[in-house]
Amino acid sequence: MVIFSSCSATHFYTGFTSEDMEGMVLLGPCSEQYFISEQEILTYNDTLSIASESLIASLVENIGLPVKRRVQLDSDQTMEAFSFMNLIKNQNGKKRGNQSIPLLLDELLETERQRFGLLICANGYSRDTTGYAKRQEETYWSGRVYAISTGTMTMYYGLPTYFASIIYAVILDSKTNRIVYYNFSRPEEEIYPLDPKSVRMQLMDIFKDFYY
Repeated sequence: MVIFSSCSATHFYTGFTSEDMEGMVLLGPCSEQYFISEQEILTYNDTLSIASESLIASLVENIGLPVKRRVQLDSDQTMEAFSFMNLIKNQNGKKRGNQSIPLLLDELLETERQRFGLLICANGYSRDTTGYAKRQEETYWSGRVYAISTGTMTMYYGLPTYFASIIYAVILDSKTNRIVYYNFSRPEEEIYPLDPKSVRMQLMDIFKDFYY
């Protein structure tokens, strides 16, 4: 079973439900995916990022949210989206409730003649598993031999972390220039950012309060 870290003090919700909306547009989504090579070099991966965005967009259309259509963001809008998400995820509920939505995204919603916009930003990484797993196994066994020979088993050798996936979501209200919903999903177990079943579970977890 996958355990999620979300909601509680970080969750923000004004009480809007899908029934209160005529619909909303999906802004983006935006995703920054990284790849860790066998040499432990972390690099941004455009292919993985685009694939992640497409996956999230397709899943959003199939989990019951009142999304009418998807609107692609340009580079400036994407930068503003990530900046805004980084801002509000470090705020408390009161500050989130008073936070104005980004100008470029507000203008985009007005252009689309849509009051509500769903903004989703994802971060994650994948790695070269073969080389990393081999090195971790060598480290584990050499450390275990050392621990046994010295009579102590207090040393801890964790299993290799291959994947990580964090998804943030916010619903923007261009009429009030405020947000009406915010939540995120950071699973405590490894999730491959491009696994449809796992990502769908993340999205369902994020919007479980909004549905009802």
